[in-house]
Amino acid sequence: IDVPLDTADFTLTVVATATETDPDTGVVTTASRNATNDVSVADETLTPQQVTVLDADFTDSAGSFSYQDNTFRGATQSAYASGTYEGSGGADSDGGLLVTLGGIDSNNIYGMSGGWKTTVSLTEDTEDVQITFKYRMVMGANYESDEYSEVLASIDGVLKGTGANDYILHVAGNGDGGSAYDSGWQTVTLNLGDLSAGDHTITLGGYNNKKTASDESTQIRFDDVQVEGTQDTSGGDDQIDGGAGNDTLYGGAGDDTISGGDDNDLLIGGAGADVLDGGDGSDTASYAGSSEGVTVTLSSGGGAYNDTYEQAVVETDPVSYWRLGESGTTTAVDLVGGHNGTYKNISSVGGTSGPFDDIATNATDFDGYNDYVVIPNSSDFTMSQGTIQLWFNSDDATQPNDALISMNDSGSYGDPYDAGNFTLYVHNGQLFVYIESGSQRYEIYGGSVTSNEWHNVAFSFGSGGMQLYLDGTLVGSNAYTGGIGNSRNNPLVIGASTYNSSAGGTSGLDHYFNGSIAEVAIFDTKLTEGEIDGLIDSGLNGTDVFAGTGTGGDAEGDTLTNIENLIGSDHADTLTGNDVANVITGGAGDDIISGGDGDDTLIGGEGADQLDGGSGSDTVSYADSSDG
Repeated sequence: IDVPLDTADFTLTVVATATETDPDTGVVTTASRNATNDVSVADETLTPQQVTVLDADFTDSAGSFSYQDNTFRGATQSAYASGTYEGSGGADSDGGLLVTLGGIDSNNIYGMSGGWKTTVSLTEDTEDVQITFKYRMVMGANYESDEYSEVLASIDGVLKGTGANDYILHVAGNGDGGSAYDSGWQTVTLNLGDLSAGDHTITLGGYNNKKTASDESTQIRFDDVQVEGTQDTSGGDDQIDGGAGNDTLYGGAGDDTISGGDDNDLLIGGAGADVLDGGDGSDTASYAGSSEGVTVTLSSGGGAYNDTYEQAVVETDPVSYWRLGESGTTTAVDLVGGHNGTYKNISSVGGTSGPFDDIATNATDFDGYNDYVVIPNSSDFTMSQGTIQLWFNSDDATQPNDALISMNDSGSYGDPYDAGNFTLYVHNGQLFVYIESGSQRYEIYGGSVTSNEWHNVAFSFGSGGMQLYLDGTLVGSNAYTGGIGNSRNNPLVIGASTYNSSAGGTSGLDHYFNGSIAEVAIFDTKLTEGEIDGLIDSGLNGTDVFAGTGTGGDAEGDTLTNIENLIGSDHADTLTGNDVANVITGGAGDDIISGGDGDDTLIGGEGADQLDGGSGSDTVSYADSSDG
């Protein structure tokens, strides 16, 4: 549970009630258990921390700034105001922003203004916000004394100036024939006050009240803009869980773990090496507030899979796939076919480690006494050919008839599609499998099963005969080409044999497996030996999660999973998508954006961007460009 930071210690009482209906007798059994625990809430003191929310030097572009006419004092003369990014017009002869007012002709024009705007996104309420920037104003020589120009700045439409003024610089003309005015490069710091979390608009520009000649022109330049403030933050390593709903989650300082949960979330890690997990839905990681360019690569697989083994199995197109790694539930989830099963009598579902060293999956341990998983009958399990594969770890492989998976259709023989019993089991240190056709029983066996060691078994049947593989090696075969069937509506059972079970039920199960089982998959095609080896390799040499990575700026050290969309910074970013449909926004700066596979939308924003859609039907947008 989540509690506010200032929550006192408390006592938590949990009551759990479980109800089970026996599928054979219909008897309902209910049991309850309660537990009480004292919960100590760790003290965490919020400390003020200085943060930089904008740092723009305009070296190679206007960054996040865009020009707009008529920004101040009700001006309406758009034809006499313009804005230009200058590659060498800045304070250090590098890039800068220019606003030009007046000039053009000899008409008498009143009220001209223009400004460069940007939006800063604050992840938290921020106090004592200050903006520091350099400016330079040059006025032509022929302005009269009733004509003046101003350097102006505003936050959310409110003018901010020096002292009691609402301007930074106000200069009147000195009459025809006077000398031009040049302020030279100046540095000013303005207090913007306390700002709430969210988006705020900053505008830098100027105003000229009147011009009467073509040589009455004002130029105002800006460079090196920085916005800083103080945020109350733990500065620690926070854990944030959005749960259900469309959330916007801010990490702030520290190495944070942010989980979006369900629906479409926006995750902003901020500074520190963060772990961002979007969860379900279409989720976005934003680095819009980074003071430096970022390099972010979304992983192959995106939000589609949890690990390389899951991806390999699902992309091989199984009929059903049960990982058997759940916990705290009685449902064995079929990831692909919807054929969910039920754990029976198992005390610790998902309570043991899975078969892979570098994939943190769980498995379920069967006690060899009465534990099993039952999956309701389905016509999907009647097939003329296919492959059944799973991983198992036997507590004692020398025992006889330990059944791994079984489906009973015996009683009276029918055609090969009603193929009698199917059972795969471990017997005296070897693998065995049999199928009963319409007239006889076909059995193959082989291999050497080691106790307390994970093994992979794959059994293929149908055209070309039956093949039995142990850890990717063919250990037995038979020429029988029939399939498996289920005319008596019997369930599929994992962890026990259905050979002696009743029609349509599970009474009479025997030969319970003693050990762990995981990653059970049924395919309606015969997998080749190479395909079986590929599945094994994707687990033994696979990776835990498809984690994207980040470097530079706020992305430094970040790990991203289940993230579909990216928002870059106002600097030069390198952003790479994955094989799902990504929306990637570069922001300002000269960005390199690669969509990867999938039908992607790439939005370069300001700057000279390189956009590569990759495979799929991709869309490129220039909606945020300030140029035509």
